[in-house]
Amino acid sequence: MLLRRRRVDALDAVERLVGMQAQVPRDPYVALWSRLDRFRPERLAEPLAERRAVRMTLLRGTLHLVTADDALALRPLLQPVVERTLYGSSPLRTVAGSVDVDELLAMFEDLFAEGPRTRAQLVAAIAERWPERDASSLGYAMYPAPDGPGHARVASGVVPAPRPSPPSSDGSDARSGAPPNRTR
Repeated sequence: MLLRRRRVDALDAVERLVGMQAQVPRDPYVALWSRLDRFRPERLAEPLAERRAVRMTLLRGTLHLVTADDALALRPLLQPVVERTLYGSSPLRTVAGSVDVDELLAMFEDLFAEGPRTRAQLVAAIAERWPERDASSLGYAMYPAPDGPGHARVASGVVPAPRPSPPSSDGSDARSGAPPNRTR
């Protein structure tokens, strides 16, 4: 699929590639158009609408398009990496202890159940709920959060993922026994 276009179903191509960069929603469409003979946007839109494909935080802690089956297989394996990335090097690291993370994630799930949400809308909801906290930094908790059905960054699909947990106070990861992170 790199040297010439192929006659392959869009979802089969996504599965073969294991994951496609999807930071910008149009990116997978352009990538598939470049790789597939006679590709039409609805050939990807349909599996997304039917939840057979999802956009989610995955490889390198960035958004990727994967099949639902790959999402279910890969996300639990990559969840610790996503969490370390966000709790170790993002603005979330400095504010993770300022609110109850379970309560924050529950709020996200409630909002996702109501319909699609952008990061800006989530940040506004955080600011309303916790006006004294850094809402913009807390908004990064959406990336490791269990993805909701209307999550604008996911596009579609419910992908079960373990709830993220911030590192312990000494920086160690209690689940893996990893040594404390001394790079803070």
